[in-house]
Formats: sequence, structure tokens, C-alpha cells
Amino acid sequence: MSDPGKSSIPFISLITLFPALLLGTIFGIPHLIGEGSAEDLITLSGIGVTVTVTDLLFVIGLLLSASIMAVVYYVLVSKYKVAVLADSKTEELLKSRDFFLRLFDDSPVPYLMVAKDGEIVLPNKASQRLFQMTAEELMQYKFHELHDDAYFAQSRTIYDKFVRGVASSDVEFEVVRKDGVRRWVRLSALPYRKQGGKGKGGTISLLDITEQKAIDKVKTEFVSLASHQLRTPLSAMKWYGEMVLQGKEPLSEKQRRYVQKIYKGNQRMIELVDLLLSASRLEMGSFHIEITSFDPILIVKDIFEEVTKSIKDKRLHIIENYEGDHTNFFSDKKLVHMILQNLITNAVKYTNDDGTVRVSLTFSPDDLHVEVEDNGLGIPPEQQDKIFSKMFRADNARLKVADGNGLGLYIIKEAVESLGGEVGFTSELNRGTIFTVTIPNATEGSGTKSN
Repeated sequence: MSDPGKSSIPFISLITLFPALLLGTIFGIPHLIGEGSAEDLITLSGIGVTVTVTDLLFVIGLLLSASIMAVVYYVLVSKYKVAVLADSKTEELLKSRDFFLRLFDDSPVPYLMVAKDGEIVLPNKASQRLFQMTAEELMQYKFHELHDDAYFAQSRTIYDKFVRGVASSDVEFEVVRKDGVRRWVRLSALPYRKQGGKGKGGTISLLDITEQKAIDKVKTEFVSLASHQLRTPLSAMKWYGEMVLQGKEPLSEKQRRYVQKIYKGNQRMIELVDLLLSASRLEMGSFHIEITSFDPILIVKDIFEEVTKSIKDKRLHIIENYEGDHTNFFSDKKLVHMILQNLITNAVKYTNDDGTVRVSLTFSPDDLHVEVEDNGLGIPPEQQDKIFSKMFRADNARLKVADGNGLGLYIIKEAVESLGGEVGFTSELNRGTIFTVTIPNATEGSGTKSN
């Protein structure tokens, strides 16, 4: 790059001498033609020097020219430094951009750069391998158009959130390759946001989890098979236990106590097997949803009847609140019962003695909104993101109640999502938890379907 300051300095120096030459010439003309007078002489007191007005103005012009030249030189040098710095930063940005693009393109994780309307503008090599398409072919789509038709509603929700500048993370569904093969992916959408919150495009990651899903399916099928095989002998043990306890042959107090322990232990095993079976059916999509009309309030009252002993033993205060028309609600009764039962029994189990459990059902033409609140243990903040994971129990819950399997909340989440609803919670440690569930009111006559 040329030096703009140094190359211009000789020319600028000549220009800045112009005021001195002009002043000297103007006031020196009278002396050159002999018309000057003694009045033109000025004595500088203090140093005893006598000069002409012309000489004094010439000196002033020189000083003025030198000052102007210094200022101009400083400006040119500063401009030169700024230009050099700008060139350096531009070069660094270009290198960073090239490095990022190489990193983006060579990443083993499929990434898509998309415009604010979801249109794909730059797919990396991994995404091209995932979909078996070229970059040009992928750029003909919007990112939410690559899903299997069964996931249209889920994909559309992600797209609507993306357009509004809201991120989505770890959403699992199937996409369809160019050759028709389906692959499971875990999608995360990160929109970029302008000042004011409006989106201006973003990045989509699509982690291929097809092999992981296949392994999970095998494990689920094994659990389902094992649970089925256990269910029959456990039921037989329960039947024989009831016969012994209710039989005509008298039992000693010690014998009765032992048989009751066997019976209760067997009952807990049956409940665990039932939970495992329910979880595996929901995971495999083999749970058949049958839409019928029923009253969820009656389910709540039946559940409270089942846990009456625990409520009395802990002296719990129960609050029930029901709003809206509950006579025209359609959904799968078994799943709704499963959801409400796990929510209420958990609240009773983890609420301290003399505590309060509040159950609220609000009906609308579109959905049923459920709230179950307790003032019990609460969930530790660092473990709240795992609370719906299979077999997970919070540390304080394991210490407080040893009897538990970590399946209840997992089943709630799977069941709610199977019905197209949403589940969430707010919790404060040692203050309690509020679980909220929204279940859509299905259309009358929807019949039977698989989830």
C-alpha cells in the first residue's frame, strides 16, 4: 500500500508557504518602487531590533505556514495509520471468514445456513451426505420441508418459532432422503436476531441418530417382552396370596404378617411391570389411542380415593378446583388416567406431613388445562432439565422416599405428547412444585388410532 502522507508532503509544503510569500510580496512592493516611508519601521521593544512592517508580516506568514504544514502533516499521517489498520483488520476478518467456512463445510455434523424465511442458502458437506443431495438441490427447499409427512405439524411449529426468532433444540423426527430412505435426526434451530428481536436467518443442525434409535428400539422391545413374561407369574402370585389371606384355614399372626409382606412386595412388582409395559408401548408407538367422551373429574376423585390412606397418614390438605364444561371432553381415557394418576400420586408422595396438594382442572372448547401443585420437596435447579428422563429421580427425592422407579414423569411426558399436548413445571427447592399439563380436546368420533 502506498504512503498517502509521505507522498503528499512536498506538495503541501509548497502550498503552505503561499501565505508567507503573498504577505511578503504585498507589503514589500512599496519598498521595491521606492515609496516606503520611515513610518513602515517598527521597533521591537525589549530586544532593540527595528524591522519593517513588510518583514514582520513575512515572518508571521512563515510561522502561519509552518503551523498549517504541521497540522496537515499530522492529519495525513493519522489517515495513513487508519488506512493501514483498516487493511489489517479487513485481512483478519477475511481469514476468519475463510476459516469459519472451511470449519462449517468440513464439520461431521450436518449444518444448514438458512435465510429468515427458512430457505436453505448454504448446506455443508455432511448435510449433503445426509440427504443424498447436492448443495444446489438442497437450496431449492426450506429447512422444514425435508421432514417425513407424519411430522408436518411438529416441523411447522419449529419453523413458526424460527421466523419469530425463537430457538428450538433437540427435537427428534424423521427426514426423507432423495432416495426415499428415512433417517432419524435431532434438530436444533438457532435464529440470528437483529436489534429489536426480529430474525434475520440462522443455522440448523441435524444430528443423525438413526443408529441410536435402532438400539433404543431393541432395548425397548426387550423390556416389553421381559415385562410380559413377568406379568403372568406375578399375577398368579397375587391371586394365591389373596387366597391364603382370605382362605378358611386360620393363620397365626406371624404367618399373616409374612404373607402380607409377600403380597405387598408382589403388588409393587406388578405396578413396576405395568409402568415398564406402558413406557415401552408409548416408546414403540404401539399404544392404540381410543378417543371417547368421559369426565376427567371423576378420574381425579377415583385417584384420591385410591390414595386416601396416604393422605390421612400424612394429614394432607386437599384442594380441588374445577372450571368450565366438563361434559363434552374427548380424549383417550386410559392415557388421561395415567397422566392424572402419576401427577397426583407424586404430589401426595413428596409432600411433607401437614402439607397441601392442589388439583385444578380448567375446561375449554379446545383443551383441558391441568395444574397439580404441592408444597413438598421441590426439584433442585441443577437437575430440573433431567426431570422427565427415564429412570431419573432427583437426589432429594431419593433421600426422602426410597421407594420409586423414576418412570412416572417420563410416562407423563410420553403420554401427553402422544395426545398432542404439552407438559411443564415450575419448582422451588424446599417450597414445592407446580406441574402443568395441556391436553387437546379431540374431535368427537375420532375413533381409534396408534400414537
